[in-house]
Amino acid sequence: MAKRYQRTIYWRKIVILIMILSMIVCTTILLVSIFRRSEGNLAISSRQFHFVIVGEYETLQAANSSANEIKQAGGAGYTMVDGDTFSVVVAVFNNSLDANSVSQNLRQNEGLLARVRVIEAPQLRFFSHDENLVRRLANLFNYPLELFTTLSRHSIDIDSGNITESHAVILLEQMRTNLSNKIMHEFSGFCDNLRIYSLRLTEFYLHFSTLIQQAINLHFSNCLPSNLRYITVSSILNYISMMRQLS
Repeated sequence: MAKRYQRTIYWRKIVILIMILSMIVCTTILLVSIFRRSEGNLAISSRQFHFVIVGEYETLQAANSSANEIKQAGGAGYTMVDGDTFSVVVAVFNNSLDANSVSQNLRQNEGLLARVRVIEAPQLRFFSHDENLVRRLANLFNYPLELFTTLSRHSIDIDSGNITESHAVILLEQMRTNLSNKIMHEFSGFCDNLRIYSLRLTEFYLHFSTLIQQAINLHFSNCLPSNLRYITVSSILNYISMMRQLS
């Protein structure tokens, strides 16, 4: 009887030991899994854009009339909803210093009701076990930010006489070609939870490319710098909308 009791205690100890070892193994696997998952996580930082806007128009017709005058003066002339009214965007900047300077100049020298409206593109975080794939997607999200800055610089360079309009058109064509090449060669391989990001980003690239072509064709006004400022505002607002939808 005593021997049987001792054998029972012995086997209980074996079972408990096996359970402990199993828990250790499971915990180790879980920690490794978490570590690997964290390797695939990557965030696109939030970005603030500073829009110089004028007017508080009760009707869209009144805002569009003002927008046409802004375009003729070389501004973006982009009509946007501003709370319960409509406003017209003159230009958009990456920093508050430039935006406040332009806004102040419009108030003092042009007598316009100008102010700065800050709109933020929120942070975006996505996950995949393939770290290289995640980084490639992140680069595709960040690439348009470079183009926004380039478009603004081109519009300023044309106004200041640093480049001719014909030279600017060549640069814009190159920009549009680069967008098309990225769509053709860099948007492959995204699947599962990353696919929704790549599809929405592809739509953005296509729309951006169309805007550039319309700017070249002077679709929005008869002034190329104005067209460049218009599509910069339009594409940035589209970018912000995309980021908000995906965040």
